Amino acid sequence: MHLFGSSAMFVLIPIVAILAGTFKSWLRMKAQQQVLGASNHELERDVATLRKDRDTLLERLENLEAIVVSQTWN
Repeated sequence: MHLFGSSAMFVLIPIVAILAGTFKSWLRMKAQQQVLGASNHELERDVATLRKDRDTLLERLENLEAIVVSQTWN
């Protein structure tokens, strides 16, 4: 009896096909995770920049409010 007889081939072919499909799906998922990870870092940087800009604008607004409310304003 051969190690890979005809009956063993009927079993191996579907197993190899299933494993190849699973591997292909895994590779696709890993690539998608890398893309999402990169965009995540970009979003975090954008949020940090926007927070800094907002804080600067709030400080300027407080200064303008102080000027308008001050007694020297006519």
